[in-house]
Amino acid sequence: MSAVKIKGLKSFFSMFLLLIFFSCENKNTQKQNTKEEKIESISVSHIGGRNGFYEIIKIRRDSLFFESGTSKPAKNTNWKNAVNISSWDALTSSFKLKNLDSIRSSPSIQHLDGIDETFIIKTNKKSHIYVNAYNDVNYYQFENFKQKLEKILSQKQPATVKKPQP
Repeated sequence: MSAVKIKGLKSFFSMFLLLIFFSCENKNTQKQNTKEEKIESISVSHIGGRNGFYEIIKIRRDSLFFESGTSKPAKNTNWKNAVNISSWDALTSSFKLKNLDSIRSSPSIQHLDGIDETFIIKTNKKSHIYVNAYNDVNYYQFENFKQKLEKILSQKQPATVKKPQP
């Protein structure tokens, strides 16, 4: 008769542990879902065209990295600079995070000696990648971002660096 009591306690204890495990898991997932989505980094690249032109700009909350050049002839220019919080806020305000999932890319045009424009927007929840999204209704966000970025680049870019033409 004592074996029946022990089996009953074992099954009760096992179900009790499972119940605790599942209740704790639900609380953790609710906390993660309530965390606000924020942009962590933005990358813009223009790659292709004649002579293997490339331009890569990576922006984070505190820094900006710029690299450009051609592969034939081999020329490369790069520099880094700090970004202040007001510039970062101005750049990230260009994007409406709720619209990012609906933006669609277009086919590559590199094989036609064209230049592909690629945006990579990383948030604390996911990454969004767009190639040649010119034809999308929400492209105005990228245009707005590029105008603000151009102002920042003109202020930050060293005087000795000249941007190569594609």
